[in-house]
Amino acid sequence: MKKFVIALATLALTAGMASAQDINAALEVYNNALAQAEFDKEAALTGLKDALQQGIALGDEGAELVANCKNAIPSLTLSLAKTQINEGEFDKATETLATAEALAKEYGNEDIPAEIPTLMLAIYKRRGAQAFKDQNWEAALADLTKVVAADSTDGNSFVKIGQVQTKLGNIDEALEAFKLAAANGKEQQVSKTIANIYKKKAIASQKAGNLAEAIDFLAASNDYNVDPGNLRSIGGLYNKLGKLKDSNEAYIKYLELAPNAPDADGVKYTIAVNAQKIKDYATAKAYYSKLLGNETYAAEAKKQLGLLK
Repeated sequence: MKKFVIALATLALTAGMASAQDINAALEVYNNALAQAEFDKEAALTGLKDALQQGIALGDEGAELVANCKNAIPSLTLSLAKTQINEGEFDKATETLATAEALAKEYGNEDIPAEIPTLMLAIYKRRGAQAFKDQNWEAALADLTKVVAADSTDGNSFVKIGQVQTKLGNIDEALEAFKLAAANGKEQQVSKTIANIYKKKAIASQKAGNLAEAIDFLAASNDYNVDPGNLRSIGGLYNKLGKLKDSNEAYIKYLELAPNAPDADGVKYTIAVNAQKIKDYATAKAYYSKLLGNETYAAEAKKQLGLLK
């Protein structure tokens, strides 16, 4: 009986020594992995995962080690993703972030998932900017669209989207993007671009015979960048539509902005004639009077003034 008790004691002692050796070995793997994290995160992660499995196998004795590994692995995975982003490995970083999020949820780490959207936004911005630089328009649009979906106040990204849509021939989409850029701090940068798009739309509408739409587009163009020429065109279009009062209002604004324009006297004559037709005799007299010093219009102006007395 005594021999059997001694044998059991010897077995327990041997098991305890083996257990101590196992926990020390697992701790060594863990510590080596942490040391590697400074210069080789992927190798460090492999070591931490190995240490985790060893800790699990040790049962209660490895509980603290398991907890430490479960805390370190998601954090180091997130750190690896950040390194990949900085090195321009955006696709790899996307996969690594997904892994980090999954591990954090599995191990009960609540902080890491909160960082993922910000890092994904950084990937979309940087990858989109690179695709834009490489003139890979479709790829650039895909990422830039994700950027503004996450941050609807990102004026710079809206500018780029407008430029990409222009390259792709999507003028209406480009216009909307530029307008959103203007609404988010980039008005000075894109106002002329928006104005030019509206002007081109006006030309197309005029060619198609849709004069009212052309007027609307020219007015929209001037909302973003005032161009006296737009007002002159609006005046001419209203004239064609027989809206002489509206025509004169546009022409008068044109002369206010461009009083020394080469065609100023011709426009004054049109205003006078229009006013006379709609029985706005005060305006007619005023503008005929402005033409008495012009050789081309003086005789007719004098004649009409005589009739208007």
